[in-house]
Amino acid sequence: MISTRQGPVPVFLGADLTDRYAGRGKPRPIAVCGLDPIPVGWKARFWTWEWDPPGEPLELEPIAEEIRGALGTMLDAPQGLALRGRKMREADRQCRAAGKVPDAMSKLRGPYSGFVRSSLEVLAGLHVLGVPVFGPDFRGGAGEVYPGYFWAQFGDLPKKTTIAGREARVELLELLGVQVPPTILPSHDDLDACSGAIVAAVAGGALPGLEIGAVGDPLVLDASGVLREGRILCVAPGDRLRPRLRRRAQGREPGQRRNKPLPRHGGPRIKVQRVYIPKPDELPALGPGSLAHRAGEMLQWLVERATSGDPLLLTYKTAYEMLFGDVPGPWSVAYAHQVIAVAVRTRTRRIRGLGRVALDSFIVNQSNRRPGAGHWDRAVYDEPAWRKVFDGAPLWHRSRT
Repeated sequence: MISTRQGPVPVFLGADLTDRYAGRGKPRPIAVCGLDPIPVGWKARFWTWEWDPPGEPLELEPIAEEIRGALGTMLDAPQGLALRGRKMREADRQCRAAGKVPDAMSKLRGPYSGFVRSSLEVLAGLHVLGVPVFGPDFRGGAGEVYPGYFWAQFGDLPKKTTIAGREARVELLELLGVQVPPTILPSHDDLDACSGAIVAAVAGGALPGLEIGAVGDPLVLDASGVLREGRILCVAPGDRLRPRLRRRAQGREPGQRRNKPLPRHGGPRIKVQRVYIPKPDELPALGPGSLAHRAGEMLQWLVERATSGDPLLLTYKTAYEMLFGDVPGPWSVAYAHQVIAVAVRTRTRRIRGLGRVALDSFIVNQSNRRPGAGHWDRAVYDEPAWRKVFDGAPLWHRSRT
């Protein structure tokens, strides 16, 4: 597959997959939207992914590279087949999705069968390439959204295929803090892709005003190596946003339906974790001194943030890049060991309620946002005490590509 993206990978991505098998060998390109931070809110950027011809193997590495480079990606694409014996996935049933997924590829029927087949092939291919599919916190991986359900949370909108419907959706995006280039009116595919990028941003804690939840059953790999089921992420207006939406909807015709409630019966709510996107003047000014000196300056900066009530956590890769510079090749656990070897030797500093900490107190695994198992053998505190200080702290992803 080919991407027409120009410039760096945005922070959050959304894509509206199409049917690879439609169009007599010339399928419609996949609309992609990326969100870049601006001084107030986010700016949308649009491009496409181009399908490989039907019958040829999917070359997904260019797409996987973009997904890995973003902090989160949401795709309008089913992740797996239904569990054996089911006519459709639980998420499809709850969201009333148009393209329902059976428990076997041989049972695909109807107008959405090519779309479903295409989506399953893409998600299975990304899984083989090691891209996390609905993984922890969606960092550098892909989750699933259903644009039809997304737009329904904001009341009745004109049909998305009309100019009025597209203009109404652009107006709604601006209300949510997302700016669309003023020189274009995005297509309905572009806008559906943008809804995915917004859900990715909400899951990353970077877009306030929206609540997030998930419906359906978790994604599993069955005994034959087939992905099955998969949850769909949903958002709904939060308490702060609802009054603004009500003011926007003044003049609505009597009898029009209200916003659908966010589903609560599809599993536990997802705990939203914030993402730290630093501005240049917020970065610690690490001098050109020795490695130990730089580590000490990093620790001092992090302790000051924690003391002021704004703690920050670092991934191993972020800490490596701050201490040593760019990673010389593909990330390896050996680089993590180098980081910890320096971090544990920093001169400890005191945080109220926790005691003395070294730099390794702030470096966590990306998947569970906790220090490694060996950390607790060295620490003067236990994990519950650490969580009181750091639970909910944003995670700094310094590397973007």
